Amino acid sequence: GKMAISGGGKCLRFLLIFFNFIIFVVGCVLTGFGIYIVVKAKEYEVTGSANAIPAFALGLGVIILVLGFLGCVGAWKLNSCFLKTFALIVAVLVIVEIVCGILLIVYKDKVKEYATEYFTDAIKQVEGIGNEKLEKAVSALQQELKCCGADGPTDWANPAKYCCKKGELT
Repeated sequence: GKMAISGGGKCLRFLLIFFNFIIFVVGCVLTGFGIYIVVKAKEYEVTGSANAIPAFALGLGVIILVLGFLGCVGAWKLNSCFLKTFALIVAVLVIVEIVCGILLIVYKDKVKEYATEYFTDAIKQVEGIGNEKLEKAVSALQQELKCCGADGPTDWANPAKYCCKKGELT
């Protein structure tokens, strides 16, 4: 149903519409990026746990897109159902963020272990089956992070070929 609002409420309504429109646009961009990296993951023939990151990015984009839409349209049309759904999703997201933050702090070693396992799996795919597209992605990541391997150059059977300069093993 429709709700009546006063002068101060009109300002808050405008702010809610404005900021939720920005959130909606960010959600659209993130969803587009999520779709792009899911397609790239397929293109790079990524398998196993490596698919989790593109799927997460896509899911997050869709959630942000829906949230921005509900907040923006709910405030614009004064639709109490949209606004209540928006408030419920925001409340759930705040709780989930707090829980995730606590879990990250408590299980930071497990998160590092998972990231190491993910990267080691990618290295095995590059060296084992010769996945050239994944090799480019791994090389770019190693250059960006200025590292070699998940734990070090010894993760590679031939580190000189994949990440170390001649005579350098660090």
